[in-house]
Amino acid sequence: MLDRVKLKISNIHEDFIITTFDEVYMTPSGKDVKFRYGTFSGTFIARQNAVILTGSLHKFFKGGENFDDFSYEQVKSSLKMISDKFNKELKDIQIQFVEIGVNLKMSTEPANYFNCFKALDKNTFICMTPLTGSNRINGIRCKSSTNDFKVYNKSADAKKKSKTKIYAPENIVRIEMVLYSIYLRQHKMIYNAEQLYNPRIFKRYVQVLVKAFNRSSKLSIYSAEDLKGLTEKDIRDYCFITSEHYHIFTETLKRLGRSMKNEIARRKKTVGRINNLEINIDYVEELTEAFHNKRKQLMD
Repeated sequence: MLDRVKLKISNIHEDFIITTFDEVYMTPSGKDVKFRYGTFSGTFIARQNAVILTGSLHKFFKGGENFDDFSYEQVKSSLKMISDKFNKELKDIQIQFVEIGVNLKMSTEPANYFNCFKALDKNTFICMTPLTGSNRINGIRCKSSTNDFKVYNKSADAKKKSKTKIYAPENIVRIEMVLYSIYLRQHKMIYNAEQLYNPRIFKRYVQVLVKAFNRSSKLSIYSAEDLKGLTEKDIRDYCFITSEHYHIFTETLKRLGRSMKNEIARRKKTVGRINNLEINIDYVEELTEAFHNKRKQLMD
């Protein structure tokens, strides 16, 4: 469930970094040391004798890709791998930035699910910047100074950002919450890796994502805003025009020489709008069910 993280590991010696890792080089200031550890970018901060690791925990554990599932048990295993590599206890690894989310296999293309969302805490969703070389909308987001809630096409994202040609399953929707350091400090959620071995503590991250998803306003057949402009007559027309008798009725009028062209066009416009609303509501229901099922699966 975790993806990108920022980890701080204290009481590290510079010699250990230089002799252990690849792509080691000094920063322009000559004070700190940059290095690579798997998929992580690392910085040794000399004045603190500490290391900062930034990158995808999911990619680190899976060897470079992050479009499949990443369970709680795998999160724990990946943190243990890091503690072993640095010869440190889990409690010496501090989590300072978290990206938590789920990848959902949907029945149709991800773009169909973007219209499900309207706002989060009265802030409207905006389109994410298209992927390089594309002008297609790849997702939506609702960002604040402390967090960032995103819904996007993970299939396209994985293919575009991979350094090698990969097979990524189609129709994967990623629902994700980025919790910046300021959010974690404000909510007393800066934990160490040992604490995350307690599922009750880890679930605090999960609950932030779940609550944001549940709070986000979505299309609803009961929403006055979504039905705005439709009259009682429109609803009656919709029920009539979608009934099994409508075709028989219009054919009878045609035989009597009465033109229904303008009336039929008006009614079809109403029906089209309501049908689109119903289709999008179906997407809301499918997405909501998939989200909660996946969250339960990854925490078991």
